[in-house]
Amino acid sequence: MSVKLLKSLLFKISQIQMQIEREQQRPRADWLRLLRLKKVRLLLSERLYLMFGIPPHRLQPCRVNQRR
Repeated sequence: MSVKLLKSLLFKISQIQMQIEREQQRPRADWLRLLRLKKVRLLLSERLYLMFGIPPHRLQPCRVNQRR
C-alpha cells in the first residue's frame, strides 16, 4: 500500500469531518445530510483500518488548510 493512498484517505476523512462540523453549526442542521456524511466518514475509516491497520479510534481530528 502506498503512502499516497494513506494521505488521500486521511485527507478525505478530514474533509468529511469539516463538512459535518459545518452542518452541525447551522441553525437548523439537515439531519439527513449529517447521516450521509457520517456514513461516508465511517466507510472511509473502515477502509483505512482494513488497508493499513489504523483503528478509527486512533484518528485525531485535525484541520486541513485548503488551497483556494
